[in-house]
Amino acid sequence: MTDPAPGVIRVGEVISGASRAIAGKAGVLIPATLLFAVVPAGTTILLRQFVAANPGSTDLILLSPYLQLPFIAAYAAFVTRQTLSHILRDPETVSESLMGTLRVFAPLLALQVLILLATILGIVLLVVPGILVTLAWSVAAPARISEPLSIIGALRRSAELTKGNRPRIFGLFLLYFASALVLSLLSRMFGFVFGGSSGLLTAGGSPVAIVFASLIGSVERLVVIVGAATLYLALRKAKEGAVEAEVARVFA
Repeated sequence: MTDPAPGVIRVGEVISGASRAIAGKAGVLIPATLLFAVVPAGTTILLRQFVAANPGSTDLILLSPYLQLPFIAAYAAFVTRQTLSHILRDPETVSESLMGTLRVFAPLLALQVLILLATILGIVLLVVPGILVTLAWSVAAPARISEPLSIIGALRRSAELTKGNRPRIFGLFLLYFASALVLSLLSRMFGFVFGGSSGLLTAGGSPVAIVFASLIGSVERLVVIVGAATLYLALRKAKEGAVEAEVARVFA
């Protein structure tokens, strides 16, 4: 196999690196993912019960994803630190990752909200700008966690790192969305079996179906977060050479 051009990543190496990280940290990441699944499921079930008692408030179900954003930010920081420490062979304990998560929680939450709003705006405008924003800022979170950057600095850093590799990153996104589509279809089928034709996230969805859907969503998010952390290191290595020691300082 020929070496890629300078500054270019190997898609296969990113996928295999992410797979090894998930397998290597399964003992920590799986419990964390199960715990994360409880929060969206609990939020949705409570909202469902409220809507069932107040039929005029059906739109409140739409608030569920936004109420979960703080927990998503904390989960992303924790998983990113565990992934980076595993890849760098500088194991970090759960308590160390939790302390590191607390230090970056507020800026990471603000960063995720900003990216979400920019992506939604881009999609509303013409779809393509939203995709371009997502590609350019795809490693902003691990950059903010691993480097002493401001929120805007993390976005700029991500845009700099992804430049020249965005077609390959888009290919990774397509592979992810294909896998997510299969999981989504399984989730919907499960929802119809246990929740009836009302679906998963309406007042008629059963708690079992909602928990299953939340678990599927949590697994999908785990893949995204680990993939972003792996991609971040691959981009830095491709553009800057050996950076393991520098990145590892964040765990010192």
